[in-house]
Amino acid sequence: MTSATIIPTPMENRLMQELRAVGLFEGVEDEMLLEVARVVRPMAFLPGTEIIREGEFGDSMYFLMDGSVEVLSGGLVLETLSRGDIFGEMALVTGNPRAATVRAVEHCGVLRMSVKDFRSLRAFYPQFNAALHALVNQRIRSSARKLAGS
Repeated sequence: MTSATIIPTPMENRLMQELRAVGLFEGVEDEMLLEVARVVRPMAFLPGTEIIREGEFGDSMYFLMDGSVEVLSGGLVLETLSRGDIFGEMALVTGNPRAATVRAVEHCGVLRMSVKDFRSLRAFYPQFNAALHALVNQRIRSSARKLAGS
């Protein structure tokens, strides 16, 4: 988050390319993608692993790079997410406990962003903040419709 031109490392370049698959980053400048690449941490999960749990405090969000996960609330599957989707952001945006459990359906690779880095990016990049709010509002409406129909 500096004004100096900084050349990304080969690893940062690879992460930036991966992050371009995330809809949240559609059309953002390379500077922001580089900042995200510098703060995310790769992680892998086996099928059946609960990555986040409903009701827990949210300390991070995740970018799904490989595989798929199920989003569950009250034991009901609300949706299945795949490459390019994100999860865990709602608790960071709202400050509320996790609204759902996310469980790996198959082996999956994610990039994890801490709440500290999440807050820094929101403060420095207004487009990131706006895109997050739009996504959270969309997910709240979608979840409400799905729960009302069950």
